[in-house]
Amino acid sequence: MTDRFDEQITADGKPQEEPIETEKSAELISSRPDDSSRTTHPVSSVLIATKLLKPPIQVGMVYRERLIKKLATGKESRITLVSGKAGSGKTSLICQWIEKSNMAVGWYSLDETDNDLNLFLRYFLTALSNTDPELQKVVRPWLHGNKRFSGKEMIQHLIGHLMDMGGSIYLVLDDYHVITSKEIHDLLSYFLDHMPPQVHVIIISRYSILFPLSHFKMRGQMTEILPEDMLFTEDETASFVSEIMRVELSSEKVSELARHTEGWVGGLQLLRLSLEGRDKIPGDLNEIMGKAHREIAEYLIGEVISSLAEEVIEFLNATALLDRFTIDLCREIVKFPGVADILTWAHRSNLFLVSLDNDGEWYRYHNLFSDVIRKQVKTSTPKIYVEVLRKAALWFAKEGYLEDAFRHAFRSEDYEFAADLLEDCTLLFFERYEIISALRWLSKVPVEIYKRRALLRLEECGLKIESLQLATIEAVVDDIEARKDDAFQWYAGRKRKECENLLMYFKCIIPYYKDPIKADIFELRKTLQEIDPQGKTLFACFITDIITDCHLYTGDLGLAFDALQEESIAAFSSRSIWGRIIWSRSVMYAEMQRGRLNRAEMVAHEAFQFLNDNGLSDIPLKLLLYLPLAWIYYYKNDLNRALEFGNIGLNYMEKGVRSALHTNDGLMLLSLIYYGLGNEGATVECLEKMVSLSEDVRSWRMMAFTYAWAAHMSMARGSVEPALRWAHQRKPTVEKPFSVLVLRECLTYAEILYRKQQYREAAELLENLRQRCIERNLMHAVLEVDLLHSVILHALNEHDQALLAMGKALIFSANEGYIRPFVDCGAAILPILKKIAVSSRLATANPEVRLHLPTILKACGTDDNDGKGFDLTKDLLSQRELEILTLIAAGYRYNQIAEKLFVSLNTVKTHTSHIFEKLNVNTKDQAIWRAKELKLFV
Repeated sequence: MTDRFDEQITADGKPQEEPIETEKSAELISSRPDDSSRTTHPVSSVLIATKLLKPPIQVGMVYRERLIKKLATGKESRITLVSGKAGSGKTSLICQWIEKSNMAVGWYSLDETDNDLNLFLRYFLTALSNTDPELQKVVRPWLHGNKRFSGKEMIQHLIGHLMDMGGSIYLVLDDYHVITSKEIHDLLSYFLDHMPPQVHVIIISRYSILFPLSHFKMRGQMTEILPEDMLFTEDETASFVSEIMRVELSSEKVSELARHTEGWVGGLQLLRLSLEGRDKIPGDLNEIMGKAHREIAEYLIGEVISSLAEEVIEFLNATALLDRFTIDLCREIVKFPGVADILTWAHRSNLFLVSLDNDGEWYRYHNLFSDVIRKQVKTSTPKIYVEVLRKAALWFAKEGYLEDAFRHAFRSEDYEFAADLLEDCTLLFFERYEIISALRWLSKVPVEIYKRRALLRLEECGLKIESLQLATIEAVVDDIEARKDDAFQWYAGRKRKECENLLMYFKCIIPYYKDPIKADIFELRKTLQEIDPQGKTLFACFITDIITDCHLYTGDLGLAFDALQEESIAAFSSRSIWGRIIWSRSVMYAEMQRGRLNRAEMVAHEAFQFLNDNGLSDIPLKLLLYLPLAWIYYYKNDLNRALEFGNIGLNYMEKGVRSALHTNDGLMLLSLIYYGLGNEGATVECLEKMVSLSEDVRSWRMMAFTYAWAAHMSMARGSVEPALRWAHQRKPTVEKPFSVLVLRECLTYAEILYRKQQYREAAELLENLRQRCIERNLMHAVLEVDLLHSVILHALNEHDQALLAMGKALIFSANEGYIRPFVDCGAAILPILKKIAVSSRLATANPEVRLHLPTILKACGTDDNDGKGFDLTKDLLSQRELEILTLIAAGYRYNQIAEKLFVSLNTVKTHTSHIFEKLNVNTKDQAIWRAKELKLFV
């Protein structure tokens, strides 16, 4: 017989119909295809007692102390919401808290049948009345049909009775996520809004509640345990392994297990169950997880996946194959409407979906969840598995996410497709200077596919050229050239043109990499003209950069800057990020060769700003500028910044690009920095690495430069013998065709002659070398020559000539901020600098020198006693000039200063002009800043 309570519970007195589900979520959590197939669950007059009992605490649960403390702190909250994915231990946590707090609670475990409002109210009232005998007396007539109210009216009467009751009442609604009925949501929301303060409702759900709770949060009346709170910490994982599983794992293995399970309690529990009864526990974590896979798969498929709608399952089967995804990628691989709704619902429902950013753009699935689906899809529908991964790879490549693209391409095991994609994207890898990544993916192409792909082989040569694997590259080029027709038969159209362009390119640039001084500039330009127009712009960047470097190597700065002008046109017109940064690096080195440190530094900052403006501030390509920038900081004696940028730049060149020449350049710089910092061990290590690298790549050019540098550094460290042996074997001479190698060798040899006290021969060598550098405008080299020449002239007792050479060096260095070249000359330079400071007319005649010389003396280690005799800032400004500058700093205008000092306005302006000239500034603010720097104000 139907209970009269059930008939009268609705507002209009009609029997309750099937709940109306207005939310999209109601459709997504059911596997039923449409409403017509649904059946109304009969309302039973007999309630299932176990749904009203608090579950016993499970065996094998770690005590969640940090969460129980949070719950205890919020015990008086009106609402407590605990949400988390399936199997995250939500119910067990509340049971632990209840037992710990010794609370009397009403418990209601919900299931899908409870979407019937009649049935929900019967259970709700029964659970609530179980908390208090007096409340049972109130509710009993309603449950047995003696009272007739609508649902809302009944709640109003219930609240009225609750107001009269003393003591706290706690009600737990477990698994509330199964409720999809809007009527029930509205009724519960009404109850929560109006229930008296001594009533506390605890809601356990897999996902967020479908009615507003924010006002409770704003009032501080709600305690919330979020899905991320439910995840096991590494310490809790360790406790579970040792106390529950009773397995001994190292801390490293525990950390690995925590990362693999991502804190999901259910995964750990299933892992424990899979190992029960085993005599021997596997020691390898992969083997342990492999044993648990069947249990995890059965749980997830049975408990989570099987109850979902068909379109949701289809969505999961596609997106779970991906390491990460966005809504746009979902639309690419899942061709039905409503994808955005499904993704939103899946995330809100804690369907093992993890948001990877604060904007909700990127997502991924829990590792264990995605593993289960991937294996299932690969086994049951292999064609769909491959198709989805191919679509994803193409989308990632189009969007520029190359690592993602090739992870998915190779996971598809369609290696011909992966090889095609590599041929299309290798140039983009090179553009970003992500050389190691490209080589890693190339190595994964099966040998039989790789051998017949001439384009892949030539692209690999381009990736290896900077590591100077010239013998390997020549062998590939010769092999493809010898059987060009067979090698290119795989290709047609654009790709065939790319093969022809690359083959032509490598044939003309290999001589440059062997020895730049023998490179044929005419042939390089001819090759550029013959390259197919479609690829010409980018090849112009490559070839003009090589031409620039040839001229820089031979010291022809005029021709180098002409080539840089061509390179800039190619780089800017192609809109190539790589071309722009490579051009910037070449300009920096060219400007440093002519001694313009400030201009070189400005070029670096302009390049960084260009990357920032284009949203590329984090691109690894910017690290190409770190080594030349580190050289600038070194010359300006900022050793800490030089070390920072030098280490980062070297690490990138050594491990990210494998550029042998630039790695050698970085090691040379770091050997200087570490020597300057007094780190002998690191200095020697850098020199040994230079020698080892040079011998490994067998580059004559690099070996010659390395040995010359090693000889120079051995003398700096006080050992002349290695340098003498080098000089005997190499026999350096200025008569050879000029190059930066000849320059380095002659400077080292001049230093050897100085150490051998062959001063006249050393002076003649340097005079000849200086003339050749002046002809080429190599002003940085001229500075090094002048400094060493000054020391040698001083040793020859030609003091006036020594002062003149040092004066030239000081004038040049003052304009550009050079300090370190003076320091590197050691103690031999100090007597000359002190003499200039004390007596030379140069020190007072040139304001820049007067300001720069104290900085150099301090850097060279001159103590205060030595410095007392030559305070170069003393009397730098006249008394009247200092008086006027003080008033300017105080904010006075020119006319106010004239009135205060009883002088004409023109006199003030004249004095100000002299101040600017003496301080080498252009504005009042600069003058004030410089005066403060020099401590001119009393």
